Amino acid sequence: MLRMKFLALLISFFLVLAAEGQESWISYSPSNGGFLVEVPDSMEYVPQEMEVPIGTITFHSFFYKSGPQADNSLYQVQYFDYPEHTVSSDSLELVKQLFDENVRSAERSVQGSLLYRHDIDLAGFPGILFKVGFEDGDAAIKSKMFVRNSRFYSISVVGAREKSLNQAVERFLDSFRFVDNGS
Repeated sequence: MLRMKFLALLISFFLVLAAEGQESWISYSPSNGGFLVEVPDSMEYVPQEMEVPIGTITFHSFFYKSGPQADNSLYQVQYFDYPEHTVSSDSLELVKQLFDENVRSAERSVQGSLLYRHDIDLAGFPGILFKVGFEDGDAAIKSKMFVRNSRFYSISVVGAREKSLNQAVERFLDSFRFVDNGS
């Protein structure tokens, strides 16, 4: 009997230790964002208007910055809407060009190089998965991009390259979903 109580206490102790090592994640879905994603904590929102040849675009950026000891330093979702009748997710050649330019832009922004790129889709909408290495191979950005109707989405995680194959990266990227919340 005493042995059973000790065993139960020991199992409880290890379950508590295991739970303390788990990050407590939340589901995040901003109104009018059209997406839901799981993230370690609340995201900050920064809108920015940009003048482009086809008009003014509001660039919506949602991000969570981790502490210095975390495997991943930044979790980010960005989106913007193209002006009506300029881009649609069924214009496959144009969407491919948009993805190509955005991957090149990601490489330039961190002075990095493309490590891989794959075509994917989400709920029937076209997308890509890619990874860019930078800082002499010490850091990496792993991203997914999608075009849903006339909205462009970018979902990214930045972190140390040797830690870029961790469960948190996959959890964040794979949790991204389209939702209809006024978008």
